[in-house]
This record gives sequence, structure tokens and C-alpha cells, in this order.
Amino acid sequence: MNLQNRYLSLVEFLRPYAPFWQHEVLNNYPVTMDAYPKEWLDLLASKEDQELHQIDGRNNPDSLIGSSLADFIQQAQDLVLWPKESYNPEPLPAWAYKKVKEKKKHEIDCLREVIIPLKEKAGFTKMADIGGGIGNLSRIMAHYHSLPTTCLDMNEDFLEKGKLRRSKYPLPEQAAKLDFEKFKFGSDTGDVVRKHFATDSLTLGLHTCGPLALEHIKSFHHYRGNAMLNFGCCYAKLDPIKETNISSFAKEHPLEFTIHGLTLATRSHSTMTFEEFLLKKRVKSFRYSLHLFLKEVLGHTEFATIGEALPSVYWGDFSDYALLKLEKLGEKNLPTKRDLDQFYKDPKITEQVHHMFLANIIRWQLGRAVEFTIILDRCLFLLEQGHKVELLQVFNEELSPRNLGILSY
Repeated sequence: MNLQNRYLSLVEFLRPYAPFWQHEVLNNYPVTMDAYPKEWLDLLASKEDQELHQIDGRNNPDSLIGSSLADFIQQAQDLVLWPKESYNPEPLPAWAYKKVKEKKKHEIDCLREVIIPLKEKAGFTKMADIGGGIGNLSRIMAHYHSLPTTCLDMNEDFLEKGKLRRSKYPLPEQAAKLDFEKFKFGSDTGDVVRKHFATDSLTLGLHTCGPLALEHIKSFHHYRGNAMLNFGCCYAKLDPIKETNISSFAKEHPLEFTIHGLTLATRSHSTMTFEEFLLKKRVKSFRYSLHLFLKEVLGHTEFATIGEALPSVYWGDFSDYALLKLEKLGEKNLPTKRDLDQFYKDPKITEQVHHMFLANIIRWQLGRAVEFTIILDRCLFLLEQGHKVELLQVFNEELSPRNLGILSY
């Protein structure tokens, strides 16, 4: 598939909807609500929670067929369609995955199937696992696939735990060397980086947070590594101006990113159970209601960052949640529980809050498209530097939604 064409299609689609994805619904409320078509909000308002869950948590617009909102959702989905890899890895001994969580096991099994044939194609003889933590992936690639591997991480506690696990279980006869090394981009010397990005190395970054993904990509290019496989995440940690639009092509056809847009990309493509959807709805109703109380009753003009609470708090009374948050904000003249609960149940407030929640459902449809644009920009950067590039959709999104990998060699 032509990466430039897909990038351009996404940019052309996203630009008109910038007021959706560049701003949180609460950001500059109520002005942000002006961007959302009334007919879309009214259509969603006619749906039951089960239908809203299918739209929000499953990206399924079937209950909206025939509407312009359904066309919008379908276009957003079509633009992020990408061939999904299918894997059937050879099973390993039970102790290979001792104390490894299901998500991590799934990721390792998929990566085994990517790396082994890549080794034959690219010809690398060793691997560096960047941000590898305690080294579960590193251990399996070295011990069960005979690929000498170094687990790199800045957390010494993780590295020590990895070293203990290295000798805890029986080694297969073909086991290769497994090393653990403290490493941090920006603080280690060029010689240290060159050692791991040498021409005979595969460098792998699984869920490299924010700028770490860019450090990986640029170091691979600078030191002319043999092969690179990178999965980005935590895009909200990027500088929305300096660390996006990195390719020349993106600079010619840029999107203007914001911290809210990057946060949306970070959380996109995550499926939800119906119970998780109901909790999300409850969380939003409390958060939005408190924002309106601060604005309309207490006269706040500045947006206040509230933070999360335990799930059990959201299933209690709104007044208990609100008092907890108002105390943390330093409010001195606290309202009564009765006043808070009356405000929360006021039909006018309930309608406002529900429409804000529905707007958030519409906004959520664009998260994967924003993420896809960021990833394609990185692919185009590597292409412009003369590298071969493949974009892979590797993991099952229900287990690991940040499943877009950039393969370059």
C-alpha cells in the first residue's frame, strides 16, 4: 500500500474535524460543543446504552445506518484498515511464561513469529530489547530461539529481577546469551548506542513511550542498524509541535497536533465491555457535572484538572465525589451534600452532561485515525532516509490496542 497516499487521505479527512479531535469536550466548554452537529447528538440521544456501547466501545455504527453520522464513522474506520497478521507460534514449556501476564504472553508470541523469519531476511545476528523491563521477551528470544539478546532498561530493579529469572528455569540446549544492561537515550555515549545499533543488530522497541520511539527510530537511522521494529505508545508525552510532522512529506502536508489530540491517539482503539462502558459513562457524568458546578455555581473561570478516583467512588453519591475533589482543589466554603446532589439531578444539568458524553462518543471515533497519521509520518521519515519500511498490525487490539509496528531494515 502507498504510505503517502494513505497519509494524505487521513490528513484530508481529519482537517475538517479538527475541532473534534484537537480539543477535549470540557476544553473551553461550552464553545467546544458548537462543533458537533445537532442532528448527530440528537440521533445518539435516541439510543439506549446498549446501542451506545456498540458505537463507543466496539466502533459498530449498525444502529446508525442511513445517517451522515454512520457515514462519518465508517469513513474513519475505512481509513485505518490495514492487513492484520495472523500467528500460530510453536508452544513453549510452561515455565517459559511463568508469571507472565496474558497481554505480555500474547505480544511475545506474536513477536516471535515476526522476528524469526525477519532474521533470515535481514541477516541480523543479535537483538537489543529497548525498554525491555525484566526481560520476558529478551529471555524467550535468547533461550528458545537462539538469538543473543540484550535487555536494555533504565530501571535497575527491573534488570536485577530479570537476571534472577534468567537462571531460575532450565535452559534449552540451544539457548543463546542473555544480557541485561542499564541504558537511557540521551545519557549514554555514542559508543554505547553504536554497540546496540550495529549493522548486525535488530533493535526492538515494544511500546516505546512518547519521545523514546523517536529516539529509537533516529538512532537506527544514524547508526545504520540492520533492522528495527518499533511500537509507539503514550503519544501524549510528545511535544505536539516539535515531535510530530517529522518527515519532509508531513511538513509539506502537516496536521496541527495538540496535547488533547495526542491523548486521544494514546487511548484509541481500545474495546470495552458493557460494564466498562457504564463505568466510563458514570465517570464522565460526575466529571462533567462537577465542571459545571465549578463554573455555574462557584464562578470558576479557569479549567480545573480534577484527576481520577477509585471506581467505587463513582458508584456512590455524586456529593461524596464532589466534596472529595473540592477539598483537593482547596475550596474553603464547601457546599452541602444536599445542594450537590440536587445540582447533579437537575434535569437541565443532566441533559447538558448527557450531550457532552455523546459528543465524546463522536470524538472517540477519530482516535485511531490520529494515531495512524502519527505512525505513517514516522514510516515516511524512514523511507526518505533510504530505508525499507513495512507497517504491521501485529497484536489483537482487545489485548494490546497499540498494535501498529514499524519494521525497517
